[in-house]
Amino acid sequence: MIRSVRARFTLWFIASLLLLFVIASGVSGLFFLRHTLRILDKRLLESSALIETQISACAPEAQGEAFQERFEALLHSAFPFDLVFAQLFKAPESDAHSPLLLASASSFPTATLALPDITHQGREADTQFIETAILEPFHIKFRVLTRRIQPAGCPAAILQFATVIDPKTAPSSLHQTFQDPGHVFSVTFFILLLFTPLLGYVFMKRAFAPIHTLVKSARNITAEDLSHRIEGVNSRDEIGELADTFNEMIERLDRSFQHVQQFSGDVAHELKTPLTALKGEVEVALRKDRSPQEYRSILASVLENTDKLSHIVEDLLFLARLDARTLSVMKDRVALDGVLLEIYEITSTLAKKKQLALNLQTLDPVEIAGDTGLIMRLLINLVTNAIQYTPPGGDVDLALEASENEANVTVRDTGIGIPEHAVPHLFNRFYRVDQARSHGTGGSGLGLAIARKIADAHDARITVESQVGKGTTFTVCWKR
Repeated sequence: MIRSVRARFTLWFIASLLLLFVIASGVSGLFFLRHTLRILDKRLLESSALIETQISACAPEAQGEAFQERFEALLHSAFPFDLVFAQLFKAPESDAHSPLLLASASSFPTATLALPDITHQGREADTQFIETAILEPFHIKFRVLTRRIQPAGCPAAILQFATVIDPKTAPSSLHQTFQDPGHVFSVTFFILLLFTPLLGYVFMKRAFAPIHTLVKSARNITAEDLSHRIEGVNSRDEIGELADTFNEMIERLDRSFQHVQQFSGDVAHELKTPLTALKGEVEVALRKDRSPQEYRSILASVLENTDKLSHIVEDLLFLARLDARTLSVMKDRVALDGVLLEIYEITSTLAKKKQLALNLQTLDPVEIAGDTGLIMRLLINLVTNAIQYTPPGGDVDLALEASENEANVTVRDTGIGIPEHAVPHLFNRFYRVDQARSHGTGGSGLGLAIARKIADAHDARITVESQVGKGTTFTVCWKR
């Protein structure tokens, strides 16, 4: 459910420390308890032995308050702590009789503690039983020693001697003794901490397993074969995001390589046609002697094909410089209305030759930041493209409309139009809607690609709207 590797590492670190702390605390607590019980058992045995040796001197022939007082005094001398419980019973002569209470500690006057069965069954002196019990009704955990004693010159008795187990409520004189093994927690925690690298290794190996898959898949991807994709990484964390990013990058590279291959083929095709024509014309000229007029005609055709080759090469170099961003793009203030007016004057002659009406519609005065030469080339490409594909008798309209945030140049024609399926590919290099038609107009298929590159360099955008048989509208939008 946690999609972040950083969050999982953080939680793993916290959980590891908490687990180590809990284990260390548990081990230390168990050790403390066992150590505490050993200390208490030893003190209880020592105190009961002391009471056994001295109780004969105070054992009365009859029970009474005096014996109770002497018994308590003996308890405090043997075990001088407040949190102590003791009972002294007269041992029954047979199992049919119950032990008779002779005296008890006044610390817990209403307390009751059952005698274990061993005190009834054992008949020998020093029969003893140590257990942990709850002193009712106080609900306090006590360590209880029940021992059959035989005081000198006195009848057999049962001594039940108990004190609290919890070190927090233990007498202050024992508290320090209980704290002696406190170093166990530190030692246990340190030992467990040594296992943390092992746990970390296991966790990291599992967490970074998708990276291993990613690396293994990436090694199979080469420039010759970009069809492979990174698979098997199903995590939704940063590693999964990295795998998706790699796949997207490979997809872009694949498209780029395909584009380069297609571009190389298109360049070869474009150059092949005029070169073949040049070669054929020269071969024809060399086959026999010809008149000066024939040589002049052949040379004119050679010059035309050479100009076409030169134009293609210049356009390709220009695009390469734009792609490499080595072409200096000025950011001067450009009067866009003046540029469009100049383009109108330049292309008017070409429109008249094709018997077209070139109309200058709205011309709002507006300035933008850009390179005058590049902007002129962009717009001339659009206007000449409209003139070339508009039949005689048609119209080509130019307009410049400015708003507060934008300046829009529109080139609208009444030409043959562009099929809907071809519109997304118009700005691809060497793309032609109709190969035969384009060669008839002398186009190389680079004009619109150059226009798009120039627009990108000026943070402008070009949109196209077209209907077959009705015309096409190109709109260039600049931010002011």
